[in-house]
Amino acid sequence: MLNKDRNIYTIIGPTAIGKSKIAIDLVEKYPFEIISLDSSMIFREMNIGTDKPDSRILSKYKHHLIDIINPNESYNVFQYCKDIDIAIKEIFKIKKFLY
Repeated sequence: MLNKDRNIYTIIGPTAIGKSKIAIDLVEKYPFEIISLDSSMIFREMNIGTDKPDSRILSKYKHHLIDIINPNESYNVFQYCKDIDIAIKEIFKIKKFLY
């Protein structure tokens, strides 16, 4: 169970309004890690049509749930929720905030 004293910050909104840029701006200033909830970014090799960060950004700032499965693999909402829960627990274990 998660500690209720922890905060999870979210950036939500429609496509193409700059959510990813805001996230990177915040990560540069605060000890956040990013959990991507974009259903397209979970797939490896599917970079066109997503605002998936480039390899430089991905190596500089910790991201979760990006490039985790191949497009031909089966993946469902139950597993997605499990992976989100695992990422949250990992981040809180090292006492960072998360976005």
